[in-house]
Amino acid sequence: MKKDQNFTVTFPLIENLIISIYDGGGRLIALDKVSDNARSSINHLPIQSSYLINLTQNGKIIKTFKLIVD
Repeated sequence: MKKDQNFTVTFPLIENLIISIYDGGGRLIALDKVSDNARSSINHLPIQSSYLINLTQNGKIIKTFKLIVD
């Protein structure tokens, strides 16, 4: 994706979901608790880099993916 664009993470209805975003150096960039009735989350990453996005439920990582911003 291009820098300065929004991106959307979609997921099924899940209770106690937290989205965490880490930059390429492993620093935490964002930590968002998702509402229990939400099916998506919109974020914005203005800096060109690669990022790891974790979806965590009750302290356990249930999904991890990489996002490259160019």
